[in-house]
Order: sequence, then C-alpha cells, then structure tokens
Amino acid sequence: IRIGEGSWLASGVTVTGGVKLGRCNLVCANSVVTKSTPDYAIMAGTPARQVGSIDPESGAYRWNGEE
Repeated sequence: IRIGEGSWLASGVTVTGGVKLGRCNLVCANSVVTKSTPDYAIMAGTPARQVGSIDPESGAYRWNGEE
C-alpha cells in the first residue's frame, strides 16, 4: 500500500494490498479502496469509486456530474 503525499483518509477507511493512492486524495469515512487512484481524487463507497476531484490550484472540490 502506498499513500500519496497530502492524502487524507477519514475514520474507518480500509485500503487493500497493492493499492496506490495518488497525491492529495480525500477518502470518505468507512470507504473500502480496492483499486489505485489518480491524484486529487475524492473517493467514497464500498468499494470506493471516484465521486469528485480537487482543483490543485484553488483547492476547490468538484463533484462528478457538476458543471
């Protein structure tokens, strides 16, 4: 397991073996991460999926499906 610099894992998160979390990821509470993730991803669920991203310049969150 590799966790990228600046990543934040909430309470109760499980990361399975062989997974690499990208830089500055946010993983929501009680999520189970079973696959590697890109940089600046917001992950949630069981199994975790990408539900949004973080703008690296402004730090603003962008949720999937949002214009």
